[in-house]
Amino acid sequence: LSAFGALQEAPPTHLHTVSFVGEVFPVKQFNIWKRTLPQVRFTNLYGPTECTGVCCYYHVDQEFEAGQAIPIGRPFPNSQILLLTDQNTLAGPGEQGEICVRGTCLSLGYINDAERTAAAFVQNPLNNAWPELIYRTGDIGRYNEDGELMFVSRKDFQIKHMGHRIELGEIEANVNLIDAVKSAGCIYDQ
Repeated sequence: LSAFGALQEAPPTHLHTVSFVGEVFPVKQFNIWKRTLPQVRFTNLYGPTECTGVCCYYHVDQEFEAGQAIPIGRPFPNSQILLLTDQNTLAGPGEQGEICVRGTCLSLGYINDAERTAAAFVQNPLNNAWPELIYRTGDIGRYNEDGELMFVSRKDFQIKHMGHRIELGEIEANVNLIDAVKSAGCIYDQ
């Protein structure tokens, strides 16, 4: 809508709330929305499907400069975020770690896929007193100076495009099956 000028041509008059989720919202596009609809309340939502949709939120009340990122924010009351390092310790201030989720928002796993469930839904390494599952998202994050969670990147080669999870390695593997292809590499360029 914003990239093609539709917001400026016919701005919605009754819109009061915009929540966005699914992939990182480009700052350039967000600023167009914010300038065009200054009366609207914007919320950035974060959460993988495995956490029943969303587990974090950030009410966006400012414009951001190019190169800045919109925070993921803070977890909802039924969720907690653990930012774990490769050594399974909590990441320190400004340090990056894998975003792991715990709480009542977690699903029970993947239907008919015990192996995948066991790899992603694991015992909380910070708690050895009782069973407590966390979900390892594969997303890398850090906390900013205001204590808000920021998305940094993926731990693997999965990307999200238009809300769809895409494994770049799977594309490479399938393209390399074509006889006429000697070697293929897949990168994501928005």
